[in-house]
Amino acid sequence: MQRLPETIFEAKKLADPRAVLRLVPYGESVDALPPDAGAFVGRGTSPTGMVAKPLLLVAVSVGLVWLVTVNAWDDEGFFPWFWNPIWVLFPWVFLGPLWVGFFRSLARKPAADAFRGNYDTWRRSAVVGVGTVTDTRVSRTDSGSTADFVATISTPDGDLVVGRIPRGTIFAPHEAPQPGDAVNLWRLPQEWTLVQAQRHPVRASSSAGAESPTIATQLKQLSDLHRSGALTKDEFEQAKQRLLA
Repeated sequence: MQRLPETIFEAKKLADPRAVLRLVPYGESVDALPPDAGAFVGRGTSPTGMVAKPLLLVAVSVGLVWLVTVNAWDDEGFFPWFWNPIWVLFPWVFLGPLWVGFFRSLARKPAADAFRGNYDTWRRSAVVGVGTVTDTRVSRTDSGSTADFVATISTPDGDLVVGRIPRGTIFAPHEAPQPGDAVNLWRLPQEWTLVQAQRHPVRASSSAGAESPTIATQLKQLSDLHRSGALTKDEFEQAKQRLLA
């Protein structure tokens, strides 16, 4: 079993770039792949968007550099010598990750476009397999939802590390797969691996002798997730009906 590094940043370095983990919505089966490739790689960027995004990024970069560096530049020598270097570097603390993310998305675009073009054919001929989650790492946003998630999955072909989740996916940490959970996976051409896992609406405590949460407590947790945006209205209603049933 491959153990993940303690930090999410280091764990993501081990992830297979073409392995995607999708948490299926409540009420949907994990045994079948969705008909839309966008469920895994997004809908793609239109030609207009491909032109607009870098132009917007350039405009934001120029504006921030002018606002911070140019306005704060000391021509008079009033401040210490390190003042100007600090204000040259300061805007790139924020701009650097934006540019890195843009170039990464640009590098992934050809593979994602090929995936979208072939997905329907691949999906019809793919055979489902089963894996088991053996280790996970998670980081949270300020609101408490999941920012990044990495998991090691034991499969008949060896361990698989997956750290890519579909863009726009929002889920709470307790909904994510945990060690010991079974997941379904499909090996597709061009080294793609698709993993689907069931969301966990509420997890009981694993402590010895701990009691399961009451229905009222679970309903409150679902309501809190709905208000925070972690659950859509439809997902909330489906989870509530399953809980009450």
